[in-house]
Amino acid sequence: MDHSDKAIPSDGAKAKATIQQGFEKTNVQIELESAGDNILKGAGAFTINEDTGIIVFLKLPEQDAYAARFTPRKAKSGTAPSHR
Repeated sequence: MDHSDKAIPSDGAKAKATIQQGFEKTNVQIELESAGDNILKGAGAFTINEDTGIIVFLKLPEQDAYAARFTPRKAKSGTAPSHR
């Protein structure tokens, strides 16, 4: 989705996710492919934990390339991590 919640077609997109683990930043690369309108999917062997960082690189046809970093399980500053 774009900033106005309009779907962006994923056909022709080139994307990958780099999953980084731990202090030494062991990397796993996952190629992402179009999986229908506005969806990219990939699969691989990795574990998500508190020290996991994910960087997504995306290039859509006729647009600039973008990168975004996520820390999906990292506790927010000033809060205790949740235990699930």
